[in-house]
Amino acid sequence: MQYRFFALFLFLAISVRSQDNNLFSKHGLGEQESESFAISNAMGGLKSAFRDRHNLNIANPASYSALELTTLEMGLRGISRTYTTASQEQFSRDVELSYLAIGLPIAKWWGGSFGIVPKTRTSYDFTFKEHIPSLDTVTYVNKGTGGTNKLFVGSSFDVLTIDKIREDSALQTIKQTLYKVDTGYISLPDSITQKKLKAMDYMYQGKKVAIIDTTYKRYGLRTKNIYHQLSLGFNVSYLFGEITTTDFTFFKDSTTFATPFSNRNTENILLSGINWELGLQYTTKLTNEISLTLGGSGRVSQPLQTNATSLWESFIGITENPLPSQIRDTSGPFITNGNAILPSQFQVGFYLSKPDHWKLGGDYQWQKWTEFRTPSEEKDTAFVDNYQLSLGGEFIPDQEKKGLKSIAYRAGLKIGTNRLMLNKKQLNQFGMTFGFGIPKRETLIVDGRKKRYTFYPFNVAFEIGTIGNINDNLIKQNYFKTTIGLSLNDKWFNKRKIE
Repeated sequence: MQYRFFALFLFLAISVRSQDNNLFSKHGLGEQESESFAISNAMGGLKSAFRDRHNLNIANPASYSALELTTLEMGLRGISRTYTTASQEQFSRDVELSYLAIGLPIAKWWGGSFGIVPKTRTSYDFTFKEHIPSLDTVTYVNKGTGGTNKLFVGSSFDVLTIDKIREDSALQTIKQTLYKVDTGYISLPDSITQKKLKAMDYMYQGKKVAIIDTTYKRYGLRTKNIYHQLSLGFNVSYLFGEITTTDFTFFKDSTTFATPFSNRNTENILLSGINWELGLQYTTKLTNEISLTLGGSGRVSQPLQTNATSLWESFIGITENPLPSQIRDTSGPFITNGNAILPSQFQVGFYLSKPDHWKLGGDYQWQKWTEFRTPSEEKDTAFVDNYQLSLGGEFIPDQEKKGLKSIAYRAGLKIGTNRLMLNKKQLNQFGMTFGFGIPKRETLIVDGRKKRYTFYPFNVAFEIGTIGNINDNLIKQNYFKTTIGLSLNDKWFNKRKIE
């Protein structure tokens, strides 16, 4: 049933599509797409230290080794934008498939993932006019479509794991007489001797904790789980895409030209290249129930091959689709091969977690956009280094209950700077996020045994924010973004149990 629902969700994601008009996507390779999924988006876009047993985080590949079950993730994103200047306002909206990825727990210390996500998006269509005395009014129309996608495969490994119970001398004394304790406090048959009990302690950690904790409470003592884990991971990606831009110039009747005519400059850019990223995460337990994860990931500047074809045409009349008979002059096509340079990007963060109750994290991301280069980039485009600071969390009132108390409530905020500089001033950006996850309880057979899980397969994230301002940058973008995520968990490979 859940895979039928996934197929329906995928069909809707592919079918529902609308034309966006993002003015900021004119620059570079287009607007950058977020690589975080619905759960992370609802918590301010946490990426660096986000680590979960049942959910993917492709922004830091070191997180893959945390997966317990095969995880299938898919997301649908919708966004509405309002651009405001001193004299006018423009509205646009867009819906698209945001991500599709699969995570695999290969071993207890090893995980992997593969999938496809959009990397950049170019989608704009705007018109402006200029009055030139000798030519009267000249109209300019700029259009752009396309973008790049990221096809990736990644893996991570737990290179260090320390998991043990810290014991004091009082505990050692209790353990020596544990089998003599009244069965009213713990259930141990008389046949379990000290030797067998000691073997049980070290062979079955889960049973040991349950037995010892019960005895500790009786004697007013406590155990502490000593836990340290270091995970390393990588993503190798193939970036590919196509961007087409078309610029029109319309000249109407004037004293200089007796007949109206137009110019059209078309450029088509094919892009492809290999990209890699590294990540690490360190997890420790602050208490028996609360864990802390510190994480970081990033990449250095890397090349991207480009193949650009440009064609200039002049034709009679004011139209965007001239007939062959209207074209009076052409120049090209000209083919240029080159290399674009993708900028360095680094991010660090922390993630506090009490499983099935609450989570809290923070992220700092930095991108060096002054390294960006592409053969087709306009000379007047200004890219500057930018940063983003994010903070978010999750709260589940009571996972064992039904109704509103079992829902995962999430919220966050982000503040930083944009990569673009307009009117000689860098654009600032701010956003607030919130969302929720709907639980589903399911029993799976894992290694021949039934195990009860609580998943959050349906997740929704909302983000409301602003980029730039009218006073400094002459233009401001207000946006409202919605991400609907579907997360399916299952055990694909089970060890056979021989009886």
